[in-house]
Order: sequence, then C-alpha cells, then structure tokens
Amino acid sequence: MVSVFVEKKVLLLGVLLIFLAGFLFCQARSSSQSHFAVSQREKGKPSLTSPVEVQVARPREVSGGQPGGSSQPDRQEFFVECRLARDRIRSQQIELYQEVASNPASSAEVRDRAQRELMKLTENMGKETELEKLIVARGFKDAVVLIQPRSATVIVQTRSLSPSEVNKITDLVARTTEIDPENITIIPKP
Repeated sequence: MVSVFVEKKVLLLGVLLIFLAGFLFCQARSSSQSHFAVSQREKGKPSLTSPVEVQVARPREVSGGQPGGSSQPDRQEFFVECRLARDRIRSQQIELYQEVASNPASSAEVRDRAQRELMKLTENMGKETELEKLIVARGFKDAVVLIQPRSATVIVQTRSLSPSEVNKITDLVARTTEIDPENITIIPKP
C-alpha cells in the first residue's frame, strides 16, 4: 500500500518536471517570432529548427510612456522566474525523496532508489549552477540550465547565437553532464 503511494508521488513529481520543462520552453519561444531553438544534430553539427508561428504580445510601456521593447529588468525577470520555478520543483522533489528514503514502511529497495535519485538531483543542481556561471563567464549576460536525466536545455540571454557559440556551449554542457550533444538544446532569449 505504501509502495503504491510512493510510486504515485514519484510519478506526480515526474509529471511536474515535464510541465516545468514545457513551460520554460514555451516561455522562451513566445518572446519573439525570430527565436530559433538551436540544437546539436548529426555528427555534432549545429542546426537551426524552423521558426514556430507565435503571437507576440503588444509592446510594453516604458517609463516615458512610449511603447518599446523589453527593458533590462524585464529580461532579467524571465531568467529569475525560470530559476525560481526550477528551484521550487527541485525543492518538492528533494522533500519527496527524503520522505521516501526515511520512511520505515517503504521497502529497502524503494528507500535505496529514493536515495540514489536524491543524490542525482543534488548533483544536477550543482551542475546547473556551475554551467550557468561558466556560460556567463563566456561573455553572455545570463543563462538558465535545465538538466533532465537524458537531456539538457540551455536558455541564453542573447539575440542570436553563432554556430561557433552553439558548439562551445554544447561542448561545455556535454562535458559537464555527460549528456549526448544531440540531446542538448540551446535557446537564445533576448
């Protein structure tokens, strides 16, 4: 009975993670029609996926009352919101795994699995922070990294990325996470 309850919690947590990744991807896509998801494809060569038709919101009012583009605080807000959403989900995951790992009613196998998942989760959190700092150190204003078990998504604050920049970021993420380059998606976000 407890094992079924624990499995349902783990399943719910997985669904929440997928929702977060989808939300962040949609947010990055909806900011402008000119955004491309850049990913590594065949033999490590970058390719641009075709643009997706999206509706662009009306320009925001800036302090002078004139419509204009996003201000710097609005751009930063996106990255802050992404990190906060990611951290909320991760906190819930940690809490769940700790609860399962410390529950004496759980089988030894389930407790061990929860402990392993907790270790992976904390490792990935450290890698995400490390990668974000390394990407900023490469000259970009900001970045958010989302690591999943077999894939990674990187949202970089820039108008566009050259193939060389995509290769460098992809190589950095692949080396740090040991994720295959074709499973790493780089998204520019002004």
